[in-house]
Amino acid sequence: MTFRLSHIALLVALWSTVVGCESKTTPKVVAQPWVFDSETAPYSLTLGPGWQKEDPAVLNEFADLAVAHGEDLFFIVIPQELPSIEGVEAPDALDLKRAGVALMDAQIASLEIQKQGPVRVNERQGQSVVARGVVDEQEVKYVTTYLTEGNWGFQLVGWSPIQRQHELLVRIDELLAGWKFVEPAPEMNPPPVEAIEFGDAGPEPPRDEHPGD
Repeated sequence: MTFRLSHIALLVALWSTVVGCESKTTPKVVAQPWVFDSETAPYSLTLGPGWQKEDPAVLNEFADLAVAHGEDLFFIVIPQELPSIEGVEAPDALDLKRAGVALMDAQIASLEIQKQGPVRVNERQGQSVVARGVVDEQEVKYVTTYLTEGNWGFQLVGWSPIQRQHELLVRIDELLAGWKFVEPAPEMNPPPVEAIEFGDAGPEPPRDEHPGD
């Protein structure tokens, strides 16, 4: 089993069931920086040269964005609308991190949390976890960042074989520097159709009934 497939099978995602099938298309390597504007959640991401788009569903059914740098260094974004319960605070990044670490511990053999703590991303405080584990007798490096913004939660997951761990850390730092929260598009409430007439310039201004006064 290839590194790509074996690690797709155990990719840790807080809200997801992971799928393990190979992409049928050849990803396109982009030679220039490019911007991904999400149509699902309020964020955009600037990616440097060398990142190639993957089919998100191949890596994770809930991923909004999936990219690869080379054959075995991957990064995905999983956005999720957070529950809204009256009188109950929505989960924050620390809550997401705790749940994520618990899931990692249950699913990844020989898991070692090497570093965890707060991280600043686009002027917001999130949580970051750097870990290593073993999958199919291969050592894997994981870098996961948890963010919240409004009623949205985000899990940003990067992973690679241990041989590329230093490059993985550099690549993830570059991606986080290109992360941007955006304002969701406002919902427009157009006037009823029957209230609109072509050529209608609106009501006439009031006439001065006493000119010259």
